[in-house]
Amino acid sequence: MDTTTADLSPANPAVTSLEAAVQMRRAQLQAEESVSIPVPSWKGRLVATYRGVSWKELRSLIKDDSEASINETTTAANTLIAGCTDVFFLESDGSTQSLGTWNEAWPHLGMPQGVTTARQALMVPDGVFKRDTQLMAHFAAFQSWQQGMDEEVDEDLAGESVGAGSEN
Repeated sequence: MDTTTADLSPANPAVTSLEAAVQMRRAQLQAEESVSIPVPSWKGRLVATYRGVSWKELRSLIKDDSEASINETTTAANTLIAGCTDVFFLESDGSTQSLGTWNEAWPHLGMPQGVTTARQALMVPDGVFKRDTQLMAHFAAFQSWQQGMDEEVDEDLAGESVGAGSEN
């Protein structure tokens, strides 16, 4: 395709289908990745595993709760809940005990009285995290991993497109 004269507008069906194919492949590659991050204040015994959370998914979380979206800790908690695939205890012998996602795990972690949701469990002082700074540090570790994973996926996609172009 000659990009100097080609119609690259979103109205062009070829562009739309190519864009959709790239987005689908990006989602496939991202779904293959995960990261396990120890939860602060649990002395390395509580670990959460996350998948990537797309910008589109994150925006829908914020849009669904517009009042809470202005609070960074709420956004961090919502993102961690959305990306969580498992929370597990790491036993001293190296074995693990899965508790499920944050939505399933929080009632088993000895929360303060009045906590009724996973988001509250992540945000309340002396909940999953002892302080909001620990929540934000955990979220920052997740974001750092996601940024690196996104860059790796971009490199994989670029490599696939170069490989596909050389087959012609």
